[in-house]
Parts: sequence; structure tokens; C-alpha cells
Amino acid sequence: LGAVLEPLGDKEKERLGLRFGLKVKSIGNGKMKEAGVKEGYIITKANRVPVNSIKDFQQVVNQTSDGLFLAGCYADGTVVYYAVNLND
Repeated sequence: LGAVLEPLGDKEKERLGLRFGLKVKSIGNGKMKEAGVKEGYIITKANRVPVNSIKDFQQVVNQTSDGLFLAGCYADGTVVYYAVNLND
């Protein structure tokens, strides 16, 4: 998908009032960049499933053939949703 993800640290979770999430550490060419996802985006849900680990995220991706609906926010608290097309 073109993104490197990392678990959200406890301090950041507390600061943003989140219980779970994955942070986009870096973004390269790929489906997530095409959808508009930027570095620093915090994914809280993928296809309405809470994601607390990279394994959680991979499970959702593996069970999806069409696309991903991402819910999350940026470090400033701005809530953003992305639709990632997995088809070419």
C-alpha cells in the first residue's frame, strides 16, 4: 500500500484521547498516497474495525478485495476519513 506503519505510543494516545491506533510513519508511492493519506496520519479503524496493531491492520487488508475505508486523525486532532482503492 506504500506506507510504513507503527503502533501509536502511549503518550500520543493519551494526548489525543485515543485507546488504539496506528501511525503512518512514512508514505511512499502506492495506494495510500493515491488516496491522499499523509505522513503522521493515525489510523484508528480500517473498514470499521479498530486497529491497535499492524497485525490487526493486515487482517483487515487480507479480508478485503475492493477497498479500505480508513478512519483516523492527525496529531492536531483533525479527524479525517480516506477511501483506499485496492483495485487497479
